[in-house]
Amino acid sequence: MQEPQLVIYEDGVEVYGKEIFKKLKSKDELNIEHRIVIAIDTGRNVSEEEIESIIDSLKRAISDSQFPIGNNRYIMVVSLADQLSLIQDFTNSKKELLNSLNTIKQYQSKHKTNLYGTVARLLTLFKSSRKGVENNSLLMIAESGDKNSTVSLKNLKQLVEDERVYGVAIGDTLNIESFQQIASSGLAIVDNYQSISKHFNDFMKDIVKYQNSYYLLEYLSPKRGDGDSDENEHTLVVKLHKSDSRLQAKFNSSHFEEPKPYIKVSSVGDLKAGQQVLFKAESIWGIREPKFNWQLSDSDIGF
Repeated sequence: MQEPQLVIYEDGVEVYGKEIFKKLKSKDELNIEHRIVIAIDTGRNVSEEEIESIIDSLKRAISDSQFPIGNNRYIMVVSLADQLSLIQDFTNSKKELLNSLNTIKQYQSKHKTNLYGTVARLLTLFKSSRKGVENNSLLMIAESGDKNSTVSLKNLKQLVEDERVYGVAIGDTLNIESFQQIASSGLAIVDNYQSISKHFNDFMKDIVKYQNSYYLLEYLSPKRGDGDSDENEHTLVVKLHKSDSRLQAKFNSSHFEEPKPYIKVSSVGDLKAGQQVLFKAESIWGIREPKFNWQLSDSDIGF
């Protein structure tokens, strides 16, 4: 994707020109943290043998050399029963993740699964802990469904909006129609544990594909603050050129000020005598293509 493909509108008027300093950063330029939560049903309707089969399926999938973990991609494992239990906190170590699966059986509950309540708790944590550019995905493996509701399906659906939630439903004891409304990004219904690995891998590939599609658009809005006036409320629309695809959001310009231009010069650290070094200067919020006059001890050394 190239920068000209995105068109910016504020309050229905296109915003363009060098003075807005428009810049599109790809995933390779961004330090995005990708977080994936694997949630496993361990309620009393799931037997110890069934939990063991789920563990074996996950181990086969995670042991694959192409399994996406490492660098900025972190995975957490939790159990869903009457309450949410942490099995493995976010890790980017495959070895640590595999070892954590051996402890799942100790989280088997004597109580019915509170599927809606525990998933709602997870999604609430997602929203409250999100900082900056961050991507979260939830992948559920459930068999017994919601048998102990503390949150309504209607309220849970509101939390699911704008989140990526996948589900693997085992057997026919789940209310598939309801589960499908939670697993809005993808749902697989399986009748045996051996096929869990395949669907788990398919969903992980879809998650990675989505994560690799991230771009960050930066620009300088021409809107400025004007006290507490209602005129500070604006609508932002970003459209893909020659397409109906768009993103829309609201923003308030009450604290927007004129940018203060400055020059950013690269740092090289400590230098040794006779060492050749390259300095790079960049104009921020100033002239787009400036000319710099370099000096050393007040003497011109280059332009």
